[in-house]
Amino acid sequence: MEAYDVHAVVNEILKNQYFTNHGPLARALETKLSGWFGVRNAVLVGSVELALLVSLIAMRKEGQRRLVCKSQDYSSRLMHMGALCGLEVCAIKEMKMYSEESDVFYRAIQSSGVDQFLGGSNGHTVITEVCSSWWRFSPSVAKFASYPMPLILPLPTEGGGSVLLFDSDEDAERARNVRSSYGITKPVSVFVTCNGRYSEAQAGAVLNFLNRCSRSVQTGT
Repeated sequence: MEAYDVHAVVNEILKNQYFTNHGPLARALETKLSGWFGVRNAVLVGSVELALLVSLIAMRKEGQRRLVCKSQDYSSRLMHMGALCGLEVCAIKEMKMYSEESDVFYRAIQSSGVDQFLGGSNGHTVITEVCSSWWRFSPSVAKFASYPMPLILPLPTEGGGSVLLFDSDEDAERARNVRSSYGITKPVSVFVTCNGRYSEAQAGAVLNFLNRCSRSVQTGT
């Protein structure tokens, strides 16, 4: 678990007098992450499982029936999230077994190899998830923006949740509407919604940790 200053987080929440979801701390964290990664939109959700669920619901196109991945990326979690979206989850050996019309492609990045280019999405529906502690190899984080989006990243601190990165404003707004009515800029028709709300306590902890990391990098400690 990554450490943060609990007292500082509580004091910040008390100062803002906002105690529920998607308040000033959550908005500040979304702004910080979108700027840090060099993308237009950062959408916070309460857990990495919810991030995968929200991205699948938001990005799935009509007629897509399978969630496909490479064999090394297959997991029971992926199977469960796909099933909740009505998608059959399949591990494929070759990309020629992938169909743009009927498949959503999931790709996991397991290590800090941010220089390994995954290739463009070429119009395909691709969900990319970073499964490692990306904050440990900052300042290379901006290179993640070269990956197909949406990009799912875990957030530091216990219970820190997850963030979805989008360059497309339209895709990001669909994800916000799937997440909940909190934080949307305009209503968008979506297939289903879920409670992916992000609390001020989560945002405060992650912000505190990331700000401390930034100060450590600047001072060389």
